[in-house]
Amino acid sequence: GDIIYHNGTIWTRLAKGTDGQVLTLASSSPSWAAASGGASYWTDVPGTPTRVSDTQFTITDTSNANLYDLLFKKGVILKWLETATFQTAMVISSSYSSNAVTINLVGDSLTAGFTAMKYCIQKALTETFIIAGTFPSAATTNLSKTWYPTTGVYILSADLDVDTAGSGTGSTVVDINVSGTTKFTTKPTLTTTGTTDIDNVADTVSTEVTAKAPVTVDVDSVTATTAPSNGYVTLYYYDSAWRYR
Repeated sequence: GDIIYHNGTIWTRLAKGTDGQVLTLASSSPSWAAASGGASYWTDVPGTPTRVSDTQFTITDTSNANLYDLLFKKGVILKWLETATFQTAMVISSSYSSNAVTINLVGDSLTAGFTAMKYCIQKALTETFIIAGTFPSAATTNLSKTWYPTTGVYILSADLDVDTAGSGTGSTVVDINVSGTTKFTTKPTLTTTGTTDIDNVADTVSTEVTAKAPVTVDVDSVTATTAPSNGYVTLYYYDSAWRYR
């Protein structure tokens, strides 16, 4: 690295020594100092997380100084303890008002007495199942592909979107299965004219889906007159090994 003088001002270009130290500038005097550690994979949620309901909590952010409402957006992974039990969830939205940020989540229920809430440096991963063309007119199993996760995962949530809405009576219901068993009691559902249904919570999100367990998509029902077309089922998940980093 080098030190550059320009119009009487000292500018520094950071350099790293062979022993891991870095060149820094303090009070116009360059010096070597031990490098600080990188960002942790999990960080304590700031602002004293306070439960509002099973799916919502608040954190303090006086005058919105820290912009936590911009940090905690959809896809941010959370983990915490209830007594000594591991729990996990995903942020789906947040908003600021009156010195507090309200955060909404899908995942394990946030019960009273939770502790050690942390958020992950990585956002949730996604896997998309495409239902090409017009949906089948009757219930059909194993549409789209079969996904075999390469590692154990925690499945958190699912979105359903279509390019063209159906019409007529009834609704379009999609089921997501792991090894042939449904993973979603609250199944992604479109009304007769709906084109999107997001943030459906998976069952038992803190129970690991083992590596290579087949994940498939079924259509349980379709709107009566015209079926929707071109569907996209998006699963939100993360590698279960991340929990221990």
